[in-house]
Amino acid sequence: MKTLKKIFLALLIIATLLHITLYLSGNTHLYKAIASTYLVGQSGPSIDEYQKFDFDTIKTNTPTPWNVSKTYNTYQLTAEQENIFSKNQTAAFLVIKNDSIVFEKYWEKYNEHSHTNSFSVAKTFTALAVGVAIKEGKIKNVNDKAIRYLPELKGSFAKEITLHHLLNMTAGINFDESYDHPLGFMAKVYYGKNIKELSFTYRSVLKPGSTFYYQGGNTLLLSYIIERVSGMPISKYFEEKIWKPIGSEQPAFWSKDNQGTIKAYCCFYSNARDFARIGKLLLDTGRWNGKEIIPKDFMIQAYQPVNTPDALGQTVDFYGYQLWLTTYQNKPIYFARGIKGQYIFVIPNENLIIVRLGKKRSDEYINGHPSEIYEYLNTAFSIAK
Repeated sequence: MKTLKKIFLALLIIATLLHITLYLSGNTHLYKAIASTYLVGQSGPSIDEYQKFDFDTIKTNTPTPWNVSKTYNTYQLTAEQENIFSKNQTAAFLVIKNDSIVFEKYWEKYNEHSHTNSFSVAKTFTALAVGVAIKEGKIKNVNDKAIRYLPELKGSFAKEITLHHLLNMTAGINFDESYDHPLGFMAKVYYGKNIKELSFTYRSVLKPGSTFYYQGGNTLLLSYIIERVSGMPISKYFEEKIWKPIGSEQPAFWSKDNQGTIKAYCCFYSNARDFARIGKLLLDTGRWNGKEIIPKDFMIQAYQPVNTPDALGQTVDFYGYQLWLTTYQNKPIYFARGIKGQYIFVIPNENLIIVRLGKKRSDEYINGHPSEIYEYLNTAFSIAK
């Protein structure tokens, strides 16, 4: 019995010391991270976990269902195409041509009502909200200094950072973007608390506009600006200015921390059909059925490549304002992208919108993009002929 008491006491002391260490080092997010992953048989974030976190509901107003093409789902995937979707653990694939659904398919337990995590697709949503705020005069233009709205910004070049720099990931703040580092910024803002306070502990270290670094922290700062100029969290602003006006059919969910700060760089949960509405907004240069939601000049800027070197000195011509860019078969393509293979593609030349949702994406890259995107595009082109 004495031995058991000693063991228990030793374990208690170790646990206490561990907790103190995690608390003092600002790493208590590890409790939530471990409980949400390893203890439920996962090695990282999932597309099906909005209920593990606090969230805001993004409400709908008057839903406007998509038109369905006369050729709806007449296309049969080839064995090779089916293998690509299965290999990457696809949840949904949706193709819309001329504003009508021509093809949709769901795998495993998923259907047109399933809410799954957008991951970084939400970055595009945040950029669109900035465009709305400019339209409403709450922000003058993208050349406004960020410090005007966020006086907490610190560092050598803090006063030089503009919204343009935050939008195209050239702000020069020392946020890290490692998805494998359990003590890194991404892990802390995904699983942790007080993410706004954490964001302002990072500093401006590079001259804005000099180097491209893809960082979720830039998107968070944009969302704080939206919050301050609108007087509401970005979730509510997005709901009122975008989600309701585009006739979304189902409420969405946007994760937030313990203080109510929206994780604006990720974690927007919705379904393929409603994600496609954002695609239509991108396709129509910010208009919805003829009505301007986002200024056209802002959208045109959003589609311009940053053309700034990355840390390796390679010029980045595949990213705009929180939006990815490519050209395929001589067609310009704009798309939102998430880490598990979430995509909203728009191909203006074809009046085509493609949504792919799932659990996995390729580790191989071509021209700055996961290699499988070209397989999804080929499939969609075959469907939409």
